[in-house]
Amino acid sequence: MSSVPVDVQIHPCIQEVIKREWKDPDNIILLRLMAKLYPFQDMAQVLPDSVPIDSFVASLVGCTSLAEDAVNRDSVDKKVDVSLKKSYAGTHLALRADIYGISVAQSLLSDLKALNNALDGSSDCSELMSPIDRQVEFLLDISFDVVRASALVKGACMSAHRNLVLRDW
Repeated sequence: MSSVPVDVQIHPCIQEVIKREWKDPDNIILLRLMAKLYPFQDMAQVLPDSVPIDSFVASLVGCTSLAEDAVNRDSVDKKVDVSLKKSYAGTHLALRADIYGISVAQSLLSDLKALNNALDGSSDCSELMSPIDRQVEFLLDISFDVVRASALVKGACMSAHRNLVLRDW
């Protein structure tokens, strides 16, 4: 992957977006907008919108969903609980967006390979297509890595949420 730059610079507008989101972690409008931008059919089981909890743990604390029940009575615990739920929701949306990105990258890679096969007779075209193929494959690898990282964070949020509920039990 020699065509991929080693030192990737973050564009100033991207830096501003990151800073703005860090300053306002309570941005519910963004969560609603992202959910509308990346709709899924029958993905609720794979990517639940609210923090799920094991049936065993739910029976212990007498609740059905941590997202619906205010289990913690301490104000600090409630703040931690809300932050975990927001972290879960944000990671959920990142996963949804990246799944769309993977789908587009796979489609683009397939189309580029078909184009490369159609232009197979011209050596100039195949020389031009080779770096593009590698770049798209690199984007696909990045997307899969982001999905894995987002899934890890979602799992950590669920675990922290569960531990918060069971702390006093």
